[in-house]
Amino acid sequence: MELVNQLIESSKFAGIMALSAFLLSIASFIWARRSAKISKQALEESIKNNNRIKESEIEQKRYELLKGICEELSLLEGQFTLMITLKADYESSTDIVQTLMGNRIKLFTETLPAVDKYKEDIERAHLGAANWHVMHGVSELLKLQAAQDVALVHTKNFIECNASLVTDFRKQLLIAQQSSSGAIKANAKCKPQESECLIC
Repeated sequence: MELVNQLIESSKFAGIMALSAFLLSIASFIWARRSAKISKQALEESIKNNNRIKESEIEQKRYELLKGICEELSLLEGQFTLMITLKADYESSTDIVQTLMGNRIKLFTETLPAVDKYKEDIERAHLGAANWHVMHGVSELLKLQAAQDVALVHTKNFIECNASLVTDFRKQLLIAQQSSSGAIKANAKCKPQESECLIC
Protein backbone atom coordinates (compact mmCIF):
# COMPACT_ATOMS: atom_id res chain seq x y z
CA MET A 1 0.00 0.00 0.00
CA GLU A 2 2.88 2.27 0.67
CA LEU A 3 3.97 1.89 -2.93
CA VAL A 4 0.61 3.10 -4.16
CA ASN A 5 0.68 6.07 -1.79
CA GLN A 6 4.18 6.97 -2.93
CA LEU A 7 3.17 6.74 -6.57
CA ILE A 8 0.09 8.90 -6.00
CA GLU A 9 2.13 11.48 -4.12
CA SER A 10 4.80 11.58 -6.75
CA SER A 11 4.20 14.44 -9.15
CA LYS A 12 5.64 12.58 -12.09
CA PHE A 13 3.18 9.73 -11.73
CA ALA A 14 0.29 12.16 -11.25
CA GLY A 15 1.33 14.00 -14.46
CA ILE A 16 1.48 10.71 -16.40
CA MET A 17 -1.94 9.74 -15.10
CA ALA A 18 -3.37 13.14 -15.99
CA LEU A 19 -1.82 12.96 -19.46
CA SER A 20 -3.16 9.42 -19.93
CA ALA A 21 -6.64 10.53 -18.85
CA PHE A 22 -6.43 13.52 -21.19
CA LEU A 23 -5.31 11.35 -24.15
CA LEU A 24 -8.02 8.83 -23.36
CA SER A 25 -10.66 11.57 -23.32
CA ILE A 26 -9.37 12.93 -26.66
CA ALA A 27 -9.50 9.43 -28.17
CA SER A 28 -13.02 9.00 -26.79
CA PHE A 29 -14.03 12.35 -28.24
CA ILE A 30 -12.61 11.44 -31.67
CA TRP A 31 -14.31 8.05 -31.51
CA ALA A 32 -17.61 9.66 -30.49
CA ARG A 33 -17.39 12.15 -33.39
CA ARG A 34 -16.60 9.40 -35.85
CA SER A 35 -19.48 7.31 -34.49
CA ALA A 36 -21.81 10.31 -34.75
CA LYS A 37 -20.69 10.90 -38.35
CA ILE A 38 -21.24 7.22 -39.23
CA SER A 39 -24.66 7.32 -37.53
CA LYS A 40 -25.59 10.47 -39.45
CA GLN A 41 -24.53 8.89 -42.75
CA ALA A 42 -26.50 5.74 -41.91
CA LEU A 43 -29.55 7.85 -41.05
CA GLU A 44 -29.27 9.82 -44.31
CA GLU A 45 -28.91 6.60 -46.30
CA SER A 46 -31.90 5.13 -44.49
CA ILE A 47 -33.97 8.22 -45.32
CA LYS A 48 -32.90 8.00 -48.98
CA ASN A 49 -33.83 4.32 -49.12
CA ASN A 50 -37.17 5.04 -47.49
CA ASN A 51 -37.83 7.80 -50.06
CA ARG A 52 -36.84 5.44 -52.90
CA ILE A 53 -39.26 2.81 -51.58
CA LYS A 54 -42.05 5.39 -51.35
CA GLU A 55 -41.30 6.62 -54.89
CA SER A 56 -41.27 3.03 -56.11
CA GLU A 57 -44.67 2.39 -54.51
CA ILE A 58 -46.04 5.59 -56.03
CA GLU A 59 -44.67 4.66 -59.46
CA GLN A 60 -46.25 1.21 -59.07
CA LYS A 61 -49.63 2.84 -58.38
CA ARG A 62 -49.12 5.15 -61.35
CA TYR A 63 -48.25 2.14 -63.51
CA GLU A 64 -51.43 0.37 -62.40
CA LEU A 65 -53.42 3.49 -63.24
CA LEU A 66 -51.89 3.73 -66.71
CA LYS A 67 -52.41 0.01 -67.24
CA GLY A 68 -56.11 0.38 -66.36
CA ILE A 69 -56.45 3.32 -68.75
CA CYS A 70 -54.77 1.33 -71.53
CA GLU A 71 -57.10 -1.61 -70.89
CA GLU A 72 -60.07 0.71 -71.09
CA LEU A 73 -58.79 2.34 -74.27
CA SER A 74 -58.22 -1.08 -75.79
CA LEU A 75 -61.81 -2.09 -75.06
CA LEU A 76 -63.12 1.13 -76.56
CA GLU A 77 -60.87 0.87 -79.61
CA GLY A 78 -62.13 -2.65 -80.24
CA GLN A 79 -65.75 -1.52 -79.97
CA PHE A 80 -65.11 1.52 -82.15
CA THR A 81 -63.34 -0.56 -84.83
CA LEU A 82 -66.15 -3.11 -84.80
CA MET A 83 -68.73 -0.37 -85.28
CA ILE A 84 -66.74 1.34 -88.05
CA THR A 85 -66.40 -1.99 -89.88
CA LEU A 86 -70.11 -2.61 -89.51
CA LYS A 87 -70.84 0.88 -90.80
CA ALA A 88 -68.64 0.24 -93.85
CA ASP A 89 -70.55 -3.00 -94.50
CA TYR A 90 -73.82 -1.13 -94.21
CA GLU A 91 -72.72 1.71 -96.51
CA SER A 92 -71.45 -0.73 -99.14
CA SER A 93 -74.85 -2.47 -99.20
CA THR A 94 -77.48 -1.77 -101.83
CA ASP A 95 -80.14 0.90 -101.38
CA ILE A 96 -82.71 -1.81 -100.77
CA VAL A 97 -80.69 -3.18 -97.85
CA GLN A 98 -80.20 0.30 -96.42
CA THR A 99 -83.94 0.93 -96.69
CA LEU A 100 -84.69 -2.38 -94.99
CA MET A 101 -82.40 -1.45 -92.10
CA GLY A 102 -84.58 1.62 -91.44
CA ASN A 103 -83.99 3.39 -88.12
CA ARG A 104 -81.41 0.89 -86.93
CA ILE A 105 -78.76 3.24 -88.27
CA LYS A 106 -78.99 5.11 -84.95
CA LEU A 107 -76.11 2.82 -84.08
CA PHE A 108 -73.98 4.99 -86.39
CA THR A 109 -75.65 8.36 -85.86
CA GLU A 110 -75.92 8.27 -82.07
CA THR A 111 -73.96 5.41 -80.53
CA LEU A 112 -70.81 5.63 -82.67
CA PRO A 113 -70.25 9.35 -81.89
CA ALA A 114 -70.86 8.59 -78.19
CA VAL A 115 -68.18 5.87 -78.28
CA ASP A 116 -65.79 8.26 -80.03
CA LYS A 117 -66.42 11.03 -77.48
CA TYR A 118 -66.01 8.61 -74.59
CA LYS A 119 -62.74 7.40 -76.11
CA GLU A 120 -61.48 11.00 -76.31
CA ASP A 121 -62.38 11.52 -72.63
CA ILE A 122 -60.38 8.43 -71.69
CA GLU A 123 -57.41 9.66 -73.75
CA ARG A 124 -57.52 12.97 -71.84
CA ALA A 125 -57.53 11.03 -68.57
CA HIS A 126 -54.57 9.07 -69.90
CA LEU A 127 -52.69 12.31 -70.54
CA GLY A 128 -53.45 13.53 -67.02
CA ALA A 129 -52.12 10.31 -65.52
CA ALA A 130 -49.11 10.18 -67.85
CA ASN A 131 -48.12 13.74 -66.93
CA TRP A 132 -48.72 13.28 -63.20
CA HIS A 133 -45.70 14.03 -61.03
CA VAL A 134 -45.00 13.48 -57.34
CA MET A 135 -45.21 17.24 -56.83
CA HIS A 136 -48.93 17.05 -57.69
CA GLY A 137 -49.38 14.95 -54.58
CA VAL A 138 -50.13 11.34 -53.92
CA SER A 139 -53.72 12.20 -53.03
CA GLU A 140 -54.29 13.38 -56.61
CA LEU A 141 -52.90 10.09 -57.90
CA LEU A 142 -55.23 8.17 -55.61
CA LYS A 143 -58.17 10.26 -56.86
CA LEU A 144 -57.16 9.50 -60.45
CA GLN A 145 -56.92 5.79 -59.59
CA ALA A 146 -60.36 5.76 -57.98
CA ALA A 147 -61.88 7.62 -60.93
CA GLN A 148 -60.20 5.16 -63.31
CA ASP A 149 -61.59 2.16 -61.44
CA VAL A 150 -65.11 3.60 -61.70
CA ALA A 151 -64.59 4.53 -65.37
CA LEU A 152 -63.41 1.01 -66.24
CA VAL A 153 -66.58 -0.47 -64.76
CA HIS A 154 -68.67 2.06 -66.72
CA THR A 155 -66.77 1.27 -69.91
CA LYS A 156 -67.30 -2.47 -69.51
CA ASN A 157 -71.02 -1.91 -68.95
CA PHE A 158 -71.17 0.49 -71.91
CA ILE A 159 -69.49 -2.05 -74.18
CA GLU A 160 -71.75 -4.87 -72.98
CA CYS A 161 -74.81 -2.77 -73.80
CA ASN A 162 -73.43 -1.82 -77.20
CA ALA A 163 -72.40 -5.40 -77.95
CA SER A 164 -76.06 -6.43 -78.06
CA LEU A 165 -76.84 -3.49 -80.37
CA VAL A 166 -73.96 -4.39 -82.68
CA THR A 167 -74.90 -8.08 -82.70
CA ASP A 168 -78.54 -7.25 -83.44
CA PHE A 169 -77.55 -4.82 -86.20
CA ARG A 170 -75.21 -7.37 -87.77
CA LYS A 171 -77.92 -10.06 -87.76
CA GLN A 172 -80.47 -7.68 -89.24
CA LEU A 173 -77.98 -6.53 -91.88
CA LEU A 174 -77.30 -10.12 -92.91
CA ILE A 175 -81.05 -10.84 -93.08
CA ALA A 176 -81.61 -7.70 -95.16
CA GLN A 177 -78.73 -8.59 -97.48
CA GLN A 178 -80.06 -12.12 -97.91
CA SER A 179 -83.58 -10.81 -98.52
CA SER A 180 -82.28 -8.32 -101.03
CA SER A 181 -80.21 -10.90 -102.90
CA GLY A 182 -83.18 -13.30 -102.84
CA ALA A 183 -85.45 -10.60 -104.26
CA ILE A 184 -82.94 -9.77 -106.99
CA LYS A 185 -82.68 -13.47 -107.93
CA ALA A 186 -86.45 -13.79 -107.95
CA ASN A 187 -86.74 -10.72 -110.20
CA ALA A 188 -84.12 -12.16 -112.51
CA LYS A 189 -86.13 -15.38 -112.84
CA CYS A 190 -89.37 -13.50 -113.52
CA LYS A 191 -87.94 -11.43 -116.37
CA PRO A 192 -89.05 -12.77 -119.72
CA GLN A 193 -86.39 -14.22 -121.94
CA GLU A 194 -85.74 -12.55 -125.26
CA SER A 195 -86.91 -15.70 -127.04
CA GLU A 196 -90.23 -15.51 -125.22
CA CYS A 197 -90.66 -11.89 -126.23
CA LEU A 198 -90.11 -12.77 -129.90
CA ILE A 199 -92.83 -15.39 -129.78
CA CYS A 200 -95.31 -12.87 -128.37
